[in-house]
This record gives sequence, structure tokens and C-alpha cells, in this order.
Amino acid sequence: MAGGAGSCEMCASCCTLLLLLVAALLILSYGVVFNVGVTVEDATLTRLDLAGANGTDLAYGISLTVAVHNPNMAVRAEYTRPLAAELRLATGGYELLRAVRLADAGQRVEAAETDRFGVADEGVAARLGGAALAELVKEMGAGEEVSSLELKITGEVRFRPVHAGRERRVDATCPLRLYRPGTNTTQVNHRVIKCH
Repeated sequence: MAGGAGSCEMCASCCTLLLLLVAALLILSYGVVFNVGVTVEDATLTRLDLAGANGTDLAYGISLTVAVHNPNMAVRAEYTRPLAAELRLATGGYELLRAVRLADAGQRVEAAETDRFGVADEGVAARLGGAALAELVKEMGAGEEVSSLELKITGEVRFRPVHAGRERRVDATCPLRLYRPGTNTTQVNHRVIKCH
């Protein structure tokens, strides 16, 4: 006999298993939300020199891309506060070199998408503090790589459509290990830097 009580039970078991699998997939897609991830791509120093009468100013030029990735399959992220980046010296306390706004409140990162924000800045930071300046001078004299720069990314996102009232902070620090311009290096600065 081709049909019977045994095949009906098997069909019911398969349908129940399929239903549980679909329910688990929906719960993982909409019920479990991961915060956005931040990386820095293609970071390059175009200028890095001491300047000013006493050599306590820093003339710099930098170009980089900040990538914000939404790892969620079904929910988009919406900025509830502006996404901002601060370029700063990270040694001997934090000395702010420059702050820029990457995205305004209300902008979105769609599900499973990555938004990229280009940052290019040249400037002069006046009167660096003693410890930060000493560490930078030491790095500049020691070799080709500068590791005392970092990028701080801050903001806040809300995930839609399910998590209407819940907001999560974006707070990432990206240590920048970059090669000084004009050094004879075969290494490239074009790598992805993970932020923590």
C-alpha cells in the first residue's frame, strides 16, 4: 500500500519541522538585532610635518573612507543622532585634530548594506601637548610608520521596523597605523582597519 497511517504521520512531522524552521528563521531575522559595524578603508597620509615657530604645530593631510555595515538581514538602521568622526592623537592623552560629521540624523543604512563616507582633510593642529608631541616626534624619527593617530566614530542608531523604541550607541575607536608620505616603503596603506 502506497499511503496509510505511517505516511500521514511522516508528512505531518515534515510539515511541523518546516514550520519550526520558518519560525526560527523569522525570529533570527527580526527578533535578534546586531549593532552596526565600523571599519576604516584606504587610509593614507598625504602630509605629516611639524610646523610653527617652535615646531609644536602639526601640519597633516589624511584621506580615508569610513564604512558602516548593517549586518542584519531584515531590519534597517536609522541614525537617531548624527554620525561623527574625530581624528586625534592617541598618545599621552587625546588631542583632537579635527572633527567631521559623516551622516545626519534620519539617514539610513539598509539591511545587509554598507554605507561609505569619504573623509579628506588637510590642516594644522596648533600647539600640541608635550606627551603627544614627544611621542609623535619619536615615531617620525624612528621609521616609516605612524601609529599615534586614531579615528573615533560616535553616533546612535535605531533599528526598524521591529525595534521601534530601542536605540543603540555607535562608539568605535579605529587605531590608524599609517605610513608617512615620502618614505621608501613598498607597503600599502590601503587595508581595512577594524574598529573596536
